[in-house]
Amino acid sequence: QTLKIGKVSPNGASELVESQLLQPTGQPIRIVWEISRGKVIDIAVEGVSMGMTRRSDFNSYVQRNGLDALIGELQRRGG
Repeated sequence: QTLKIGKVSPNGASELVESQLLQPTGQPIRIVWEISRGKVIDIAVEGVSMGMTRRSDFNSYVQRNGLDALIGELQRRGG
C-alpha cells in the first residue's frame, strides 16, 4: 500500500490534508486528515469522521453502562 498526499487547504485554525491510500488491488481509499498545531485532530476515511464515530461509540457506551463506567474504562486504558 502507498499513501499519496494531495491538496492541503486551510480550515479555520486547522488545515485539511487530502490523501489516498493506494492498494495493489481494489479502489483507492480517500482519507482527509485535519491537522492543528502539528497534531492530527481528526481523520475522515471515505467521508466518515473518526471523531464522530468515536463520539457515537462513547454515547452508546454511556447509554448501556453509565457515565461513571465510561470514565473508569478510559482511566484504565490511559494507564
